[in-house]
Amino acid sequence: MSAAPFYHTPPLTFRGVSDSLAKEHIEGSECCLIHSDNFLSHEKGVWLNPNVRVAYNATTYSKVNGGVEVRAAWGDPPIRDGVIGGDGSYWPGKGEMWRGVWMNRFVRWTGWVKLWSENRVVRKRVENWVNKGKMLDPPETREERGLECLVNEMQVLVYNGWQHV
Repeated sequence: MSAAPFYHTPPLTFRGVSDSLAKEHIEGSECCLIHSDNFLSHEKGVWLNPNVRVAYNATTYSKVNGGVEVRAAWGDPPIRDGVIGGDGSYWPGKGEMWRGVWMNRFVRWTGWVKLWSENRVVRKRVENWVNKGKMLDPPETREERGLECLVNEMQVLVYNGWQHV
């Protein structure tokens, strides 16, 4: 990826959905929104390396990376919670790959109805949000460029993490 958008004026930055739009039960991923905001994405596309596998915790990381032992730093013993690694097999396995291919095909063939209706709800809520901004005193210009990144849900912070509402 070219670094040019980060030196552009205004510079490309990670952002979230505005709080007033989030109140409409709309969420968006900052990982998607940055590509939506990047002026080079339309010209050069967005490239993803499928061999990069990340996870939110050591146990999952170990599973998706073929049983790799998770350590805090090079040469350290495995991390305190004792994550030794998975069973050493590759992930996904052949059976999981076969099921994944056919589930993907099934969703592509039948999932368009759900996708169409979800996108319709998101577009309508964004339109309502824009119109509410026009009715404020003084009027507020509202715009969301990353419609493809938005989903019809809301997340709230609870005592043990995030809760979907």
